[in-house]
Amino acid sequence: MDDSSLGGGDELLRSISKSPGFEMLTDALDLSVDQFLESGVVRDVPVVGWVVKVAGIAISIRDRMFAKKLVAFLAGTSTASAEKIAAFLDDLAEPKRRERAGEILMLLIERHERIEKSAILGRLLAAQIEGRFDGERFLALAAALDRTSIGELLLVRRAVTAGHLGTEEVIWAVARTGLVNVELIGAPVGPGIKTSYQVNSLGGDMVAFGLTGLADDADTGFP
Repeated sequence: MDDSSLGGGDELLRSISKSPGFEMLTDALDLSVDQFLESGVVRDVPVVGWVVKVAGIAISIRDRMFAKKLVAFLAGTSTASAEKIAAFLDDLAEPKRRERAGEILMLLIERHERIEKSAILGRLLAAQIEGRFDGERFLALAAALDRTSIGELLLVRRAVTAGHLGTEEVIWAVARTGLVNVELIGAPVGPGIKTSYQVNSLGGDMVAFGLTGLADDADTGFP
Protein backbone atom coordinates (compact mmCIF):
# COMPACT_ATOMS: atom_id res chain seq x y z
CA MET A 1 0.00 0.00 0.00
CA ASP A 2 1.75 3.17 -1.17
CA ASP A 3 1.74 6.45 0.72
CA SER A 4 -0.70 8.03 -1.71
CA SER A 5 -3.37 5.57 -0.61
CA LEU A 6 -2.96 6.20 3.10
CA GLY A 7 -6.28 8.00 3.33
CA GLY A 8 -7.84 5.80 5.99
CA GLY A 9 -6.85 7.93 8.95
CA ASP A 10 -10.46 8.60 9.93
CA GLU A 11 -11.25 4.87 9.78
CA LEU A 12 -8.24 4.19 11.98
CA LEU A 13 -9.38 6.70 14.60
CA ARG A 14 -12.92 5.28 14.52
CA SER A 15 -11.45 1.82 14.96
CA ILE A 16 -9.75 2.84 18.21
CA SER A 17 -13.14 3.20 19.88
CA LYS A 18 -14.94 0.38 18.05
CA SER A 19 -12.33 -2.38 18.14
CA PRO A 20 -12.78 -5.62 20.08
CA GLY A 21 -10.78 -6.22 23.25
CA PHE A 22 -7.03 -6.73 23.46
CA GLU A 23 -7.24 -10.52 23.77
CA MET A 24 -9.47 -10.91 20.71
CA LEU A 25 -7.22 -8.75 18.56
CA THR A 26 -3.99 -10.42 19.65
CA ASP A 27 -5.54 -13.83 19.01
CA ALA A 28 -6.40 -12.69 15.47
CA LEU A 29 -2.77 -11.67 14.90
CA ASP A 30 -1.67 -15.26 15.53
CA LEU A 31 -3.66 -16.46 12.53
CA SER A 32 -2.19 -16.93 9.07
CA VAL A 33 -2.59 -13.97 6.74
CA ASP A 34 -5.58 -15.47 4.90
CA GLN A 35 -7.29 -16.63 8.11
CA PHE A 36 -6.61 -13.21 9.61
CA LEU A 37 -8.52 -11.37 6.89
CA GLU A 38 -11.34 -13.90 7.05
CA SER A 39 -11.68 -13.61 10.83
CA GLY A 40 -15.01 -12.23 12.00
CA VAL A 41 -13.23 -10.18 14.67
CA VAL A 42 -11.03 -8.47 12.09
CA ARG A 43 -13.88 -7.81 9.64
CA ASP A 44 -15.58 -5.74 12.35
CA VAL A 45 -12.63 -3.32 12.49
CA PRO A 46 -13.45 -0.29 10.28
CA VAL A 47 -9.89 0.39 9.14
CA VAL A 48 -9.35 -3.21 8.00
CA GLY A 49 -12.49 -2.98 5.88
CA TRP A 50 -11.04 0.19 4.39
CA VAL A 51 -7.76 -1.58 3.51
CA VAL A 52 -9.61 -4.40 1.76
CA LYS A 53 -11.86 -1.94 -0.12
CA VAL A 54 -8.94 0.19 -1.32
CA ALA A 55 -6.85 -2.85 -2.28
CA GLY A 56 -9.70 -4.43 -4.21
CA ILE A 57 -10.06 -8.10 -5.06
CA ALA A 58 -6.34 -8.78 -5.60
CA ILE A 59 -5.20 -7.74 -2.14
CA SER A 60 -1.42 -8.05 -2.01
CA ILE A 61 0.77 -9.53 0.71
CA ARG A 62 1.93 -6.00 1.54
CA ASP A 63 -1.68 -4.86 1.98
CA ARG A 64 -2.41 -7.86 4.19
CA MET A 65 0.62 -7.25 6.36
CA PHE A 66 -0.34 -3.58 6.62
CA ALA A 67 -3.76 -4.67 7.85
CA LYS A 68 -2.04 -6.84 10.47
CA LYS A 69 0.07 -3.90 11.61
CA LEU A 70 -3.07 -1.79 11.94
CA VAL A 71 -4.72 -4.44 14.11
CA ALA A 72 -1.56 -4.78 16.22
CA PHE A 73 -1.65 -1.01 16.76
CA LEU A 74 -5.31 -1.18 17.78
CA ALA A 75 -4.54 -4.01 20.19
CA GLY A 76 -2.07 -1.68 21.87
CA THR A 77 -4.50 1.23 22.08
CA SER A 78 -7.13 -1.01 23.68
CA THR A 79 -5.16 -0.81 26.94
CA ALA A 80 -6.55 2.74 27.38
CA SER A 81 -9.87 3.17 29.16
CA ALA A 82 -13.02 3.65 27.08
CA GLU A 83 -13.69 6.94 28.86
CA LYS A 84 -10.27 8.36 28.02
CA ILE A 85 -10.49 7.14 24.42
CA ALA A 86 -13.84 8.89 24.01
CA ALA A 87 -12.37 12.13 25.40
CA PHE A 88 -9.35 11.82 23.10
CA LEU A 89 -11.54 11.38 20.03
CA ASP A 90 -13.82 14.24 21.11
CA ASP A 91 -10.72 16.44 21.21
CA LEU A 92 -10.15 15.52 17.57
CA ALA A 93 -13.65 16.48 16.46
CA GLU A 94 -12.40 19.34 14.26
CA PRO A 95 -12.07 17.77 10.77
CA LYS A 96 -8.62 19.11 9.82
CA ARG A 97 -7.12 18.21 13.20
CA ARG A 98 -8.64 14.73 13.00
CA GLU A 99 -7.40 14.25 9.43
CA ARG A 100 -3.87 15.27 10.39
CA ALA A 101 -3.82 12.95 13.42
CA GLY A 102 -5.06 10.03 11.35
CA GLU A 103 -2.53 10.63 8.59
CA ILE A 104 0.36 10.81 11.05
CA LEU A 105 -0.64 7.51 12.67
CA MET A 106 -1.09 5.75 9.33
CA LEU A 107 2.31 6.92 8.08
CA LEU A 108 4.03 5.87 11.31
CA ILE A 109 2.49 2.40 11.11
CA GLU A 110 3.34 2.04 7.42
CA ARG A 111 7.06 2.49 8.24
CA HIS A 112 7.27 -0.40 10.72
CA GLU A 113 9.25 -3.40 9.55
CA ARG A 114 7.89 -5.53 12.40
CA ILE A 115 4.30 -6.03 13.52
CA GLU A 116 5.48 -5.84 17.14
CA LYS A 117 6.45 -2.21 16.59
CA SER A 118 2.89 -1.32 15.65
CA ALA A 119 1.64 -2.86 18.89
CA ILE A 120 4.23 -0.84 20.83
CA LEU A 121 3.10 2.34 19.05
CA GLY A 122 -0.46 1.55 20.07
CA ARG A 123 0.53 1.20 23.72
CA LEU A 124 2.41 4.50 23.52
CA LEU A 125 -0.68 6.21 22.12
CA ALA A 126 -2.74 4.62 24.90
CA ALA A 127 -0.33 6.18 27.41
CA GLN A 128 -0.83 9.60 25.78
CA ILE A 129 -4.60 9.07 25.84
CA GLU A 130 -4.35 8.26 29.56
CA GLY A 131 -2.46 11.52 30.14
CA ARG A 132 0.98 10.02 30.87
CA PHE A 133 2.62 12.46 28.43
CA ASP A 134 1.65 14.88 25.66
CA GLY A 135 1.53 14.57 21.88
CA GLU A 136 5.01 15.99 21.38
CA ARG A 137 6.44 13.28 23.63
CA PHE A 138 4.43 10.65 21.76
CA LEU A 139 6.00 11.70 18.46
CA ALA A 140 9.50 11.65 20.01
CA LEU A 141 8.86 8.10 21.23
CA ALA A 142 7.45 7.13 17.83
CA ALA A 143 10.61 8.42 16.12
CA ALA A 144 12.82 6.46 18.55
CA LEU A 145 10.74 3.35 17.92
CA ASP A 146 11.19 3.79 14.17
CA ARG A 147 15.00 3.81 14.38
CA THR A 148 15.36 1.06 17.00
CA SER A 149 15.30 -2.69 16.42
CA ILE A 150 13.32 -5.11 18.56
CA GLY A 151 16.59 -6.51 19.89
CA GLU A 152 17.76 -3.05 20.92
CA LEU A 153 14.46 -2.36 22.64
CA LEU A 154 14.91 -5.53 24.68
CA LEU A 155 18.42 -4.38 25.63
CA VAL A 156 17.12 -1.00 26.80
CA ARG A 157 14.53 -2.77 28.94
CA ARG A 158 17.23 -5.04 30.34
CA ALA A 159 19.27 -1.97 31.26
CA VAL A 160 16.30 -0.76 33.32
CA THR A 161 15.26 -4.05 34.90
CA ALA A 162 18.64 -5.77 35.33
CA GLY A 163 20.98 -2.77 35.41
CA HIS A 164 23.35 -3.87 32.63
CA LEU A 165 23.66 -3.80 28.85
CA GLY A 166 26.70 -5.96 28.14
CA THR A 167 29.86 -5.12 26.24
CA GLU A 168 30.92 -1.60 25.27
CA GLU A 169 30.12 -2.47 21.66
CA VAL A 170 26.54 -3.19 22.69
CA ILE A 171 26.36 -0.02 24.80
CA TRP A 172 27.45 2.20 21.91
CA ALA A 173 25.11 0.40 19.51
CA VAL A 174 22.13 1.04 21.77
CA ALA A 175 23.20 4.66 22.31
CA ARG A 176 22.31 5.46 18.70
CA THR A 177 18.65 4.84 19.50
CA GLY A 178 18.48 8.00 21.60
CA LEU A 179 17.04 6.02 24.50
CA VAL A 180 20.35 5.70 26.36
CA ASN A 181 22.94 8.36 27.21
CA VAL A 182 26.60 7.29 27.12
CA GLU A 183 29.69 9.11 28.33
CA LEU A 184 33.38 8.36 28.80
CA ILE A 185 34.88 8.58 32.27
CA GLY A 186 38.63 9.05 32.72
CA ALA A 187 41.51 10.44 30.68
CA PRO A 188 40.76 11.36 27.04
CA VAL A 189 43.42 8.89 25.84
CA GLY A 190 45.15 5.81 27.19
CA PRO A 191 44.04 2.99 29.47
CA GLY A 192 41.60 3.43 32.32
CA ILE A 193 38.79 4.98 30.30
CA LYS A 194 35.42 3.61 31.34
CA THR A 195 32.05 3.87 29.69
CA SER A 196 29.12 5.10 31.72
CA TYR A 197 25.56 4.84 30.44
CA GLN A 198 22.11 5.68 31.68
CA VAL A 199 18.67 5.06 30.23
CA ASN A 200 17.31 8.56 29.69
CA SER A 201 13.77 9.78 30.30
CA LEU A 202 12.72 8.94 26.74
CA GLY A 203 14.01 5.40 27.20
CA GLY A 204 12.27 5.20 30.56
CA ASP A 205 8.95 6.11 28.98
CA MET A 206 9.51 3.63 26.18
CA VAL A 207 10.10 0.82 28.66
CA ALA A 208 7.33 1.82 31.07
CA PHE A 209 4.58 2.41 28.53
CA GLY A 210 5.57 0.83 25.22
CA LEU A 211 7.35 -2.43 26.03
CA THR A 212 5.00 -3.90 28.63
CA GLY A 213 3.63 -6.42 26.14
CA LEU A 214 6.93 -7.30 24.44
CA ALA A 215 8.05 -10.80 25.41
CA ASP A 216 11.61 -11.28 26.67
CA ASP A 217 12.05 -14.06 24.10
CA ALA A 218 10.64 -12.03 21.20
CA ASP A 219 12.19 -12.99 17.87
CA THR A 220 14.93 -10.47 17.10
CA GLY A 221 16.39 -11.93 13.93
CA PHE A 222 15.56 -12.87 10.35
CA PRO A 223 13.76 -14.93 9.35
